[in-house]
Amino acid sequence: MKKWLCIGWVCSLILFSGCEKIDEGYNPTGGNLPTNYIVIFDSSFSPSSLTLVGGNSVTFLNSSSRTHQIISADSAMINTGLLAPQAFYYWKKDITGTIPFHCSLHPAEQGVLTLTP
Repeated sequence: MKKWLCIGWVCSLILFSGCEKIDEGYNPTGGNLPTNYIVIFDSSFSPSSLTLVGGNSVTFLNSSSRTHQIISADSAMINTGLLAPQAFYYWKKDITGTIPFHCSLHPAEQGVLTLTP
């Protein structure tokens, strides 16, 4: 009985030692993808006009104390939903053209994205 117990224990050690995880630089926090930022303040966007190559990304960052909802003029291309203070919305499209946008809750807050080929 002791012989089988020892053999089982040795086999378990060999089996589990082969499952050691090797650190390959995996970073679960992410955040290293390049993006362009549009920061939302209480009553404006910064920058309010941004030109970039189609296929690049934009992150809308609400750094204000109010909730905002950013939508494009057609309400379909960009629609962030409600962005609470300190929340963000990542947007990426492989298109070209000019996309006016505004805050649906504060219509005076307006901006424009220009996507080039």
